[in-house]
Amino acid sequence: MISVHRNVALALTIVASLLVPARAAASGQVYVQQFDGSTQSYENVRMKLVGLTLFLSSPNHKDVLEIVTDACSYPGGVQRCLPYKTTLRRDGHTHAIELERGSVFVNMTSDIEHLPHSSQILAPQHVVVHLHTLRGTYINAQGLLDGMK
Repeated sequence: MISVHRNVALALTIVASLLVPARAAASGQVYVQQFDGSTQSYENVRMKLVGLTLFLSSPNHKDVLEIVTDACSYPGGVQRCLPYKTTLRRDGHTHAIELERGSVFVNMTSDIEHLPHSSQILAPQHVVVHLHTLRGTYINAQGLLDGMK
């Protein structure tokens, strides 16, 4: 009788694990619109948050956009920070990106949260980035965080 209960429990555990999707490798998308109207889209971008610095890395790790933030607030369960230093590391060179304005939103909870003053939702462990450079380029990113420290 105990063996039957154990087998049923094991079967339920296996079924439950099949019904819950496994967490895939974290990835996101980055969209860049240049001042001349041209656009680029980057898929499978890895997103990692270390303290108040967000790293967006290309799949081959050759290009990394580093966004250092500060002045954070916590409306609801969402962390909203202002970027103050942004750099692009590409081909062994570091390029400073001067910003006019921007926001970085991170949902560090296990619940779906709404962005402040918006109808847009932010899934658990997700990030949304909106940047506008002094040169007129818009950089938008969103996706699942690969890690937080």
